[in-house]
Amino acid sequence: MGKLESLKPRFLNHVMDLVREAGIDVSDWANLKGGIKNAKSNPKYCYNWAFCGTDVVVLNIWYNSIKENSEQISLSDNLRETSRSESTKGIWKDRAKKFDEAVRAAFLNKMIVRVIINEGQKRNGDSKDTEASEVKFRHLDSLAWVVSSYNDSSGQFTLSRGIPYPKTADQFDLDPHGQALAEKKPVSGEAFVRNAEVRRLVLNRAKGKCEYCEQTGFQTNSGTLFLETHHIIPLSEKGDDAIYNVAALCPNHHREAHHGMNAKTIRSTLTQRVTNSQSTET
Repeated sequence: MGKLESLKPRFLNHVMDLVREAGIDVSDWANLKGGIKNAKSNPKYCYNWAFCGTDVVVLNIWYNSIKENSEQISLSDNLRETSRSESTKGIWKDRAKKFDEAVRAAFLNKMIVRVIINEGQKRNGDSKDTEASEVKFRHLDSLAWVVSSYNDSSGQFTLSRGIPYPKTADQFDLDPHGQALAEKKPVSGEAFVRNAEVRRLVLNRAKGKCEYCEQTGFQTNSGTLFLETHHIIPLSEKGDDAIYNVAALCPNHHREAHHGMNAKTIRSTLTQRVTNSQSTET
């Protein structure tokens, strides 16, 4: 039996039990008429596609949507499109929106994802006249997943099974004076306040490797991989504090990008690579 085949559910477990097993508090499920007796069928929760805890996200996915190649098991989708479709039934739009928000939160905060794998008759399309999906079997995958990519503009994402997030840090993480959430404005002389979320997204995109030389950053005493975030077009030259204008670089190439003879070449190369990276995630 292959790895993917082994993930196929063969029992019909209750969603509440699986969400609890994943580490999310389900005590509020009993807050309805009938109390704990009817908790597992609480419509406020039992049909949801995503559940968020403080450090874990649980997502309902379909077995037939999972792909396997020689290196990994993954799933790619875009629930934001579903949430915005005029033809989608209202309740499905709301569930899709919450799913997208949960995926985004997991990506930004490097949260572990546990997946409930469903097998059965998945509805064909999002039309309001389409019959609802019917789950015949479901279980909680024993292995954690991560959101390995997420396009903040489109909502396109990829979930990957069993691949941990690399722990990363940049120069502002090591500088207690550099962690202010950004407004793009000068604070004194040539200093600008950087957006912490942009830095985090860029470090996630780089996955611990310099986006110029592709070498892995060095490991700090805390175990994180260190890279420096760099504005390709400087803020002082009206460059945007946005992921398409920020790259993660090893310290050597960061200094060279500012002061080296090859600075123009590095800027041109980074512009092309970051643009390609963003379009690939779309």
